[in-house]
Amino acid sequence: LHFAKAELLVEIGRFTEAARLYEELYAQQHEFAGVNLAARLAEVYRAGAAYETALDYYMKALEDDVTADLLFGSAYAAFQVEKYDTAILQLEDLKELDPDYFSAYLLLAQSYGMQEQNDKAYTAILEGIARDEYDKSLFLYAGKMALKNSLPQQAEDHLQQALALDPEYMEAALVLMSLYAQ
Repeated sequence: LHFAKAELLVEIGRFTEAARLYEELYAQQHEFAGVNLAARLAEVYRAGAAYETALDYYMKALEDDVTADLLFGSAYAAFQVEKYDTAILQLEDLKELDPDYFSAYLLLAQSYGMQEQNDKAYTAILEGIARDEYDKSLFLYAGKMALKNSLPQQAEDHLQQALALDPEYMEAALVLMSLYAQ
């Protein structure tokens, strides 16, 4: 009943109460009804923006099973608590496990960008574009990274591509106008 109640609480967005119930279950056993409770706790804490705690549970869950979603979730939590090295390691592992996990490329590029490794960020975002050429946010970030790497022509091309995908993409339009103004 506790597990069912916790599941229901997650569905209606009451993450704190759900986490309390999952914690009680986790203290007794690490798996319930085929569900890894560490992974479930990680997801609940991440959904509730308790990223530090979520990261701890993701690491515990990854000891039992390595899946693409667990790797991405742990990388996202690590990024949120500014543990960019951890995020990069998890995302590189994710790329090896599932090269078509498209969300990984933007987060990887952003992680490199936060460490001012702009050349690696640009390379990562270009890999993402090669995998998913219809994601306007990849093109926007590629444009920004091209600017940071002093590649104005490539930046213009990326930003124009983002606008070609979505002509009303205001952020891309503003960055492109700023580039033209310079």
